[in-house]
Amino acid sequence: MHTTAATKPSLCGAPPNPFGYNFCGRGGYVSSPAGTVCSYFDCIANFYNGNGYMVECTDGTYSMSGGIQGACSHHHGVARPVYSG
Repeated sequence: MHTTAATKPSLCGAPPNPFGYNFCGRGGYVSSPAGTVCSYFDCIANFYNGNGYMVECTDGTYSMSGGIQGACSHHHGVARPVYSG
């Protein structure tokens, strides 16, 4: 029997990260991100001040203000949510 090495699931274009955060729609919104998330994602300066869920802004930065009016307003708006896995 031939076995192959386990492959990691696709992140659908999300930055490589050990948390499985993705753009595929798998899992729920990320409302409590891992403490080291900004080591893998390009977080905005006030990332940890957000009280929504994690989103990618149109300029490729990340915010925790998903679901809140004005999210990513200084970053050309919200591009898409980040999912937990």
